[in-house]
Amino acid sequence: MAYAGRRIGIAAALVALLGALVALPGRTPAAYGAAHKTVQTTIHGGVFVPPVVVVNAGDTITWRNADSRSHTIRAAAAPATVEGLALPASIAAGTRASVTLTRAGVYDLYGAPDASFDAKRGRVVAQKSAAAYPVPMEQVVVVMGPGFGGNASATVTSPGDFFTPYVTVIRQGGTVTFRNTDQDQHLAVSTPNSPNPFPQAVVVQGGKSMAVRFPSPGVFEYYCSIHATYSAAYQQPAAMKTADAYPVAMAGFIVVTSVP
Repeated sequence: MAYAGRRIGIAAALVALLGALVALPGRTPAAYGAAHKTVQTTIHGGVFVPPVVVVNAGDTITWRNADSRSHTIRAAAAPATVEGLALPASIAAGTRASVTLTRAGVYDLYGAPDASFDAKRGRVVAQKSAAAYPVPMEQVVVVMGPGFGGNASATVTSPGDFFTPYVTVIRQGGTVTFRNTDQDQHLAVSTPNSPNPFPQAVVVQGGKSMAVRFPSPGVFEYYCSIHATYSAAYQQPAAMKTADAYPVAMAGFIVVTSVP
């Protein structure tokens, strides 16, 4: 369907994510009471490596700019600071910046000038001049801590060639309903690096819904293989040019939490 005239209602969801506990792909954080650690990340080729970082409250994250030019870290949504690191924060070529994270939550960050936040779409979007286009320079930093969890149920909607919200958090045993208000068929396929496969195949015809129960905690990264591809180079889905939300990838996360 044509994208023009639509509003992708993800912005409010991104703000809500800042108070949610999310555990994202490829990481299994230690117990909350474990010794604090420092996680090293790199900015290289106009992207964050890795694009997703999961730490515990009290841990430190360091960004090393290995590019030949400076990058400015901004937040796609509140808060205006990341534990005292005022945003936007400029990191010159060959330098580092560090911050100790004490507040549990989700920080959706991006790097300018390679990416920007599209308020209408509610998503970080790559600039056409960026080397990784259409993959945006985006990093999701998740700080885990006690007392955070998800809802018993949630809905992921496809009003076009995109999922909203981008990240859905539910409790163990919860149910996610995939609601397709578009005319096209959409799929939810686990990405190659997803630590947990979907409990069942998700195929939703236009105008239909499908409920999926998630009996076990874990992280389920997914994309619609009809309207997006998986970029092994950048370890994340990339939008197809034929998708009506291009360059936003039709992808998302289901995070099933088990709160101690």
